[in-house]
Amino acid sequence: MNIWHLLFFGAAAILILKVGNPLILLVTGWLPKVVLNAALIFLCTIMIVDFILNAISLLRLRIHLSHMEALGQHMETTTFRLGCYITARVQKRILHAYPQLDLKTFLKKEKKERFAQGCCFYKLFWLFFIAAFLGDMIETIFCRFTMGVWMSRSSLVYGNFSVVWGLGCAMFTAFLYKYKNKPVWFIFIAGTVLGGVYEYVCSVFTEMAFGTVFWDYSKIPFNLAGRINLLYCLFWGVAAIVWFKLVYPLLSRLIESVPVRMGTIVTWICILFMLVNGLVSALALSRYTARQQGVEASTSVEFFLDSHFDNERMSEIYPKAKLVKE
Repeated sequence: MNIWHLLFFGAAAILILKVGNPLILLVTGWLPKVVLNAALIFLCTIMIVDFILNAISLLRLRIHLSHMEALGQHMETTTFRLGCYITARVQKRILHAYPQLDLKTFLKKEKKERFAQGCCFYKLFWLFFIAAFLGDMIETIFCRFTMGVWMSRSSLVYGNFSVVWGLGCAMFTAFLYKYKNKPVWFIFIAGTVLGGVYEYVCSVFTEMAFGTVFWDYSKIPFNLAGRINLLYCLFWGVAAIVWFKLVYPLLSRLIESVPVRMGTIVTWICILFMLVNGLVSALALSRYTARQQGVEASTSVEFFLDSHFDNERMSEIYPKAKLVKE
């Protein structure tokens, strides 16, 4: 490190203290407290999960590396020599048979790039997007046949999207992707446990962030605080089997068949839409809860929410939402 680096860090510290911190405090001061709490919980959860996954990956890498290092060193020399011999023999025979051939052009291997290959960010987003829509449709039809009424099951104010289904499918894929070829019983147990934990966390999060619960299983046997129950956890296990053995392979091929350029552009448009949709939905839910508690609108944002997302519209979007009384 030299003197210029020290001067740069000093100037950066002054800029952060004099400009950055006041700006952050000003922006956070405009946002409702419930939104800040929700963002904090979400970011902390992401950091904890990321830390745990990194720690597990590093531990597994260290164990495998110690076993593979000796074998890799032994095979490296043999493989290199054998590869050079085979390559030389093939090139010699090709040049002998086709003396006018441009060898560099012939040996160049064109690898076709595909959109959203493997378990990448783009693939997970589209699985979330598709599953959120299909999940809302499935729940809506299920309510129609079991309750005899058409009922909104959407988590967002714009469009028919169930965030719980979308995040659940993305989470299942991210956590169990390496084990998708495991036996059915393994996927069932993993899906049951992960589904139960995920649904419980979602219930706690919505109650802490918005003061509202969107489902209550207290009347169903073998429930835990009304947030989850054994029957629905088993449904998560069955859903995991159906997902990895039937649905995921089809959706994966469908997503990867999209042209790369078009897929990238459309993906970021949809990401922006879902982010705005989620923010507006969070603000509308927060204001909906405040209205039920008798809090009058005091800012332009709250007046906008009251006029566009009044109690009647919110009750249509979230018919099962129930205010938590402290």
